[in-house]
Amino acid sequence: MEKQSAFAYYRKSTDDNDRQLLSLESQRQIVLELAKKNNLEIVKEWEESKSAKKSGVRPGFTEMVRLLKKGDVKNVLCWKPNRLSRNFTDSGPLLDLIDSGELKIYCLKKTYDREDFETLADIFRNSKKFSMDLSDDVKVGLNRKLENGIPPIFAPLGYYNKKEMLKGLKEIGEDKSRWSLVREIWDLVLAGNTVEKTLAMVNAKGLTTRGGRPLSKTQAYKLVRNPFYYGGYRYRGEVHANGKHQKMVTYAEWVRVQDLINSRARTGEKVRREYFFSGIIRC
Repeated sequence: MEKQSAFAYYRKSTDDNDRQLLSLESQRQIVLELAKKNNLEIVKEWEESKSAKKSGVRPGFTEMVRLLKKGDVKNVLCWKPNRLSRNFTDSGPLLDLIDSGELKIYCLKKTYDREDFETLADIFRNSKKFSMDLSDDVKVGLNRKLENGIPPIFAPLGYYNKKEMLKGLKEIGEDKSRWSLVREIWDLVLAGNTVEKTLAMVNAKGLTTRGGRPLSKTQAYKLVRNPFYYGGYRYRGEVHANGKHQKMVTYAEWVRVQDLINSRARTGEKVRREYFFSGIIRC
């Protein structure tokens, strides 16, 4: 029996909430078995590491749909239907082709053709709902953290994000291995040293980033400008004042450091002054 042509599609997204989702290579192995079982020849395949919750962001998927519409290939192989789409715009052309009998979708647990139009439509609909629910869950989690004074941000140097706590309540703790050297940065600048001289001294003592590299000049300036160290934090363009994490410096010390840095700025150089009440404060 002559083999029919088929397209293969694999997708793994960083937005997927299920950590057990198969890797791209695992999906490919499943699809190869499906092709063999159903006497199909894969003539072109795509793999993408992108979210499918928004349309028009997956060039591989877009190309596949364009080629399917030409009608030369009428079969698609994938691990699950939700690998193809999680939004109505992208699933629409597939459903149209299914409804007209111009497409079959072969998945691990089921093959979908014209008789399965409603079933497939429900799957795509639920995939969209999953994306919406996941987005809502993320927003709820972020709001919960903000209300509890937990910055929903990546912890700066000298701190770490606690992973062992409940979602929405994961606090930021002190990184004991770097805490004293990071605090020394503040002490040295407060004592009258420039940021550049301070940087050379703490790097010589072994301060490194999480990646194991010496702190750069840019990173050092960002550190001493960061309100996180006095108990505030920036989030979405606003400075929040209710951080419950351990303060490394007092607000007075932080302000003093800003004044020292600004006073050393060269004539004509634009220096941004950032104080506690200089932005929108959320308490």
